[in-house]
Amino acid sequence: MTKKLIPFGEYEKVKQVIENYLISVKDGDTKLLPNCFNEKSITYGFVNDNLIGGDGNPTLEFIKNHGSSPNINFIVNIVDITPKTAIAVIVTEKDAANCDCKEYITLINLDNSWSIISKIFIQFDE
Repeated sequence: MTKKLIPFGEYEKVKQVIENYLISVKDGDTKLLPNCFNEKSITYGFVNDNLIGGDGNPTLEFIKNHGSSPNINFIVNIVDITPKTAIAVIVTEKDAANCDCKEYITLINLDNSWSIISKIFIQFDE
């Protein structure tokens, strides 16, 4: 018999962290973000073909600059999960800057709590 390594509930926990991040973007409310992103997280991505990012979470700055994204649509795909790591792909369209993006998210499980440790993304042309 093959043993299932990851309980279904862990997938739900990972999905909830990502959805809370996306709800923050949709609502333009940064209160949930500290619980979504690890304090040591890094983010890099391409905006208008320019590489931006580094330590921290530029989502805070995006929300401050653009406000809420009431028309955003998103799909979350959990690609893989282990007891301590997870990888997800997020496809979004119509954010507050009226752009579409693809994000690759890596999460880490520390002390039985999932958080985003890295994000790399590309913003597509309007």
